[in-house]
Amino acid sequence: MYHCRSILPKTAIGRRRIFMHRMLIVDDNLWDQEGIAGMLDWGNMDIEIVGICSNGKEGLEQARILNPDLILSDITMPIMDGIEMADKVRQFYPEVKIILMSCHDEFDFARAAVRLDVQDYVLKPIVAEYLESAIKKALNKHDFERSLKKEKEMMLEQLNQSLPSFQEQFLRELLFGYYHEADEIRRRFGFLKMEISRDCNIYLVSVVLGEYEKIRFDVETDDEYFTAYTVKRILQKCNNEHFSMNMLQISNKEFVLLLTDNATSPRQSTGDFSDLIIASRDEISSLLNLKIRIGISQSSQDLSDVPKLYQQSVRAAKTKFYKDGNDIVLFAEIEHLQSRIFEKSIDIEVLYNEVEALIGDGNEDSIEAFFVKYFGSSTVNYSENYVKSLAFSIANIAQLILIEANQSSKILFNENQILWERLSEFSEMNDVKMWIRNILKSVNEHLYSTNPSHVKVADEIKAIIKNKYHEQITAGDIAKSVYLSVVHANNVFKGLTGKTIFEYLTEYRIDWAKKMLKDPSSRIYIVAEKVGYSNKSYFCLLFKKITGLTPGEYKNKPHL
Repeated sequence: MYHCRSILPKTAIGRRRIFMHRMLIVDDNLWDQEGIAGMLDWGNMDIEIVGICSNGKEGLEQARILNPDLILSDITMPIMDGIEMADKVRQFYPEVKIILMSCHDEFDFARAAVRLDVQDYVLKPIVAEYLESAIKKALNKHDFERSLKKEKEMMLEQLNQSLPSFQEQFLRELLFGYYHEADEIRRRFGFLKMEISRDCNIYLVSVVLGEYEKIRFDVETDDEYFTAYTVKRILQKCNNEHFSMNMLQISNKEFVLLLTDNATSPRQSTGDFSDLIIASRDEISSLLNLKIRIGISQSSQDLSDVPKLYQQSVRAAKTKFYKDGNDIVLFAEIEHLQSRIFEKSIDIEVLYNEVEALIGDGNEDSIEAFFVKYFGSSTVNYSENYVKSLAFSIANIAQLILIEANQSSKILFNENQILWERLSEFSEMNDVKMWIRNILKSVNEHLYSTNPSHVKVADEIKAIIKNKYHEQITAGDIAKSVYLSVVHANNVFKGLTGKTIFEYLTEYRIDWAKKMLKDPSSRIYIVAEKVGYSNKSYFCLLFKKITGLTPGEYKNKPHL
């Protein structure tokens, strides 16, 4: 006999109370049904019993209709037992929490339910205290998972709203070699909803606009934003049924296309998409009357090769840039004419960290050491291509550091200026070094001298040191407290105080130690512990380094 009914807790007349949780009871024993329904104050637990069923089949049907948060079910029942019902419920409603009930002789049977991710089980005859504990535990987990799900949904909603910005940031990082594993790159493409076929050919195309010749419509010079918009609209046509395209605008005059052929279409060649590139070039030239230069890389099926392909496209685009004509240059055509861009292997991640440190430090000796390491010395010389390509990478890293700090890169370069064009003007190594030196100085001054938010960060660091100097904290702990990396936090702090976090913390501790040592009854190892040093020898070493005296000498000095 079909038996499923709803039990609603009593409320004020004419109103139905809204409960936070919905529970379904499944048990073939009428006495157990009634006993469970009346065992606890469900209303006080904010639970509504939405139905009582007599077997697993009824429970499964009602679970689909009533959408409960919790199912409390017996194991042994006619037609369909609790284990089978739990298995089927899991398939269409994995969020529901299930508690199984069993008699003592069914204990081993109940343990088998663990594989179904059943939340808990209680033994019959049921003890109210145990049942209440199991239900609270199950619902707490349910609420926690529901909260996480909502947070994830909110995060994804915010991500979708900011998707173009995240996509642009990812492409920029990809081009400059911040990702090395093809699988990780592919996952990021998918997460950011960017098309990329598997086992596809990858090409990088650099598009560089030249100087205005004769504009066909009445625009002022500052209308280059409109020009950039028009160019992007034209280049978007490279995205068709045969090729997927992702575009990054480097500046108002530099654009990069990442083209991949679609796995569902026949394998394409460079010549196939060259028709698209030629059509885009002709339309840009005709509409805007601009000189344009396009460089096309070789192909690869390895996503980790993207930085190398990008460098190829840039080299091709800059080749013979100042000659007449709207040329399209394939890297394959010029590869045998030029020496390698890099004469030694450069780790982009290491280069990024060193540039970031130089920007924070600003020390001339450090800059000179950097130049010797990467640009050679009087006894070691590198080719012009190597030097200018490395300078190009450093300039782009400086731009990225500004962008990551939510600052504009306009402080470094005029929007009309093409980096390769600027670099091509340099005829001597010293010109390149001076250019890089000015970039590092400009970013340093902008980030660590004029940024009001850094004053707040420095004040927070000082306050943390003041309140926690007696604890065994490190510069890394302090940086985490202000939500910055150690390098960034140190750069900000040193830019305003002239000291690293470690130096400031050490001096602050030693100042307090000096005050404590004036007490004749003070003990050195106790003073060390009170200022955050568990190692007395290390404390003594730091103390002497700063004061010139050991703690004992300082303590016994008569004039103190």
